[in-house]
Amino acid sequence: MKTINVEKPNFKYSPYVLYACDKEIRFKGSAGGVATQLIKYMFDKNYISSALTFKFAGENLYIPKIARSFEEYNITGSIYHEIDIFSFLKENIKNFTDHFAITALPCQVKAIRKIAERHNKNVIIISLTCSAQQEKEATYYLLEYLGIDSSDVELLKYRGNGWPSGIFIRTKDGKEYKIENINSIWMYIFHSMIFSLDRCITCKDTFGIESDIILADPWLKRYKEKEKIGASITIPNSEIGNLLIEKAIDDKYLCVNEKITIQEVIESQYLTLEKKYIQRKYRKFFKFLKSIFKYFPYLHFKMLSILYHKILFKMVGEDGNTDNKSTYFK
Repeated sequence: MKTINVEKPNFKYSPYVLYACDKEIRFKGSAGGVATQLIKYMFDKNYISSALTFKFAGENLYIPKIARSFEEYNITGSIYHEIDIFSFLKENIKNFTDHFAITALPCQVKAIRKIAERHNKNVIIISLTCSAQQEKEATYYLLEYLGIDSSDVELLKYRGNGWPSGIFIRTKDGKEYKIENINSIWMYIFHSMIFSLDRCITCKDTFGIESDIILADPWLKRYKEKEKIGASITIPNSEIGNLLIEKAIDDKYLCVNEKITIQEVIESQYLTLEKKYIQRKYRKFFKFLKSIFKYFPYLHFKMLSILYHKILFKMVGEDGNTDNKSTYFK
């Protein structure tokens, strides 16, 4: 049986499944609160004295800001829209202290590192494993679909409050809306690729292999069946990243659920990895397909999403059968 040539990242250290020992942080985080707990640990131990955080800004959705203490750090969970981190860093790098931390997408890691080094700053980068990022229009369409004026939104969170959770919206009149991440209109908007960034089609780095620490949702059968609060696959990826993880475990900031193998890491993200492989290989076709989808009325995301992935996985089958079959839309 032929296997498609997905990414084979060269992880430097053995992976764990961890979660925040602080119950509130664990519950509020996207997948066990590991990133937030690490930020807290680094502030508490004076390893950093500033960090990049984000705040909800109404119609602008999330915008970046500098936190100079953990009390100023917002537990936002994942953010599913593009944020111009690079411009913010370039304009504000002098306002970051010499030792600071950032959570970032894999495609942002190299540039962040270069900006910090150019200004003689030491940055700890936590990479969030990514399947694709969305334009802000994805969120605006969701609000329109739900009959919510974007100017009436007081708070919007894409993840958090359990796992795998979903989107939480509160409007200024106190109404609350909850949309699950799986089998919902948001899932179909996200996976239709209509609002995905163009660069996602050519992505070669799902994990962020030049970061200090890599985090990923534990999409393994045993977690999908039983995990409800949250945990993260956590991979130390530099000497300082490994030291931080070990010390945070020793100091009871992070709790160990189990150690896993690199093969299990790959298995947990295999749907994303095979999708990216096919998109890269046939990138011109998928860019064309995406441009065609843009012309459809935004009323049939489920149809477009299923069509896109049927085409995608038909190509997977033609490229070679895999042991980890794609069953997302069955």
